[in-house]
Amino acid sequence: MQYASGLSLTQSMKTKRSDEDSNKSANGAWSVFLQRLLRPIDRIGQQGNFSPKERRRLIIVNRMISLFGLCLLIRQALLLILGADQGMLSLAGISLLAFCASILLLNACGQFFWGKILLSYGTPILMTGWLLYLYGYDPADTWMTITGFMMISLVLFGARERTYLAGALLTGVACMLVLALLPRFMTLPGKYPVGPELTFMIEWFFSPVIFCFMAIVARMIYRNSVLAEARADQLLLNVLPEPIADRLKEGEQYIAERHSGVSIIFVDIVGFTELSSKLRPSELVTILDSIFRRFDLICERYGAEKIKTIGDGYMAATGVPEADPDHAANAARTALAFCESLENSVERHGIRLTIRVGVHTGTVVAGVIGEKKFIYDLWGDTVNVASRMESHGEVGRVHLSKELRDELGSGFSVEARGEIEVKGKGLMETFFLLEENAAP
Repeated sequence: MQYASGLSLTQSMKTKRSDEDSNKSANGAWSVFLQRLLRPIDRIGQQGNFSPKERRRLIIVNRMISLFGLCLLIRQALLLILGADQGMLSLAGISLLAFCASILLLNACGQFFWGKILLSYGTPILMTGWLLYLYGYDPADTWMTITGFMMISLVLFGARERTYLAGALLTGVACMLVLALLPRFMTLPGKYPVGPELTFMIEWFFSPVIFCFMAIVARMIYRNSVLAEARADQLLLNVLPEPIADRLKEGEQYIAERHSGVSIIFVDIVGFTELSSKLRPSELVTILDSIFRRFDLICERYGAEKIKTIGDGYMAATGVPEADPDHAANAARTALAFCESLENSVERHGIRLTIRVGVHTGTVVAGVIGEKKFIYDLWGDTVNVASRMESHGEVGRVHLSKELRDELGSGFSVEARGEIEVKGKGLMETFFLLEENAAP
């Protein structure tokens, strides 16, 4: 009995897994179909000199105008099916279709700005004019469609086009007021009465289509804002630690804190200045980028925070912006990995480069400075001593202060260097880091 119960459970789990796989397959097929359908529409008018934001705006225009044109085609087909196809009604639909085609043509010819103007200003005016001419009032809640185009305008115009945005919004509001108020004060001679065919289309076609149109517009605007926020967050994280970036987004204007238990790592690529005079700029930047990218990955691996690069120098720290009880060991691991990483880079590029590394531990002041170009930096005697450890070190070795060696304890092997004269500090006892001892 237990065996049968277990078998039944297994079969039900397999069935559930099969259903989930089928749903994923169906969703994947539908996604591929939509991508193939939208790809030629999205490519209309795309140019190589467009910014990513301008590319997204163009895609929004192309998609919304294509959707609007599709709704007009369906409208025309329904007029024919219901036998309500009359001259002016057809002419109104054809003129709106030509209007959509004009916008796509402007985009395809590289005149995206005028396409935006025509969409934002022309659509409400054209729709309002035809409704008042044909019916004498708005029988189909067209104000909702006009609102949708106003919402699109909020996305289409950038910061330098605020005047055009204001004009588009005022045009939309004016058209809605005309549709709402003009028939109340004036009796306009409508060309066609609202018969049962049109009533049917309004209730079962126009209203659902307008609702779907508004929903799609809202979704595209929301998705565009989410993508923009994600990009802004990523740019902020590229220059600031995540906890600091979060605090700035929450509204903090001044961030300055004192941290104890911080280890500072300074790295200098020896001979890089001389090498820079022998290489082309592209080669020089490629080599430096390759080295620092490896350093960045090492910092992520051991929980170190990259602070900044200065020329061919690299500065990192552990224990900031969040406390790390193992900051000294993580700094030592990071420094050793830097040396090993550079050896691999040298083999890869076929050049002879070495580094000096200096590490010290103590208390620092950390904060964000700058208004337009933020930088998270560290200050204090600990930073100065770490820099001296690097400059007074030896090529290819990690130079430690006595304070850091004491923090490491017996977890790492070191070589005593004795007392040396350090600029600005006098005599200091220092050590060279050899390797991390195996765990007992």
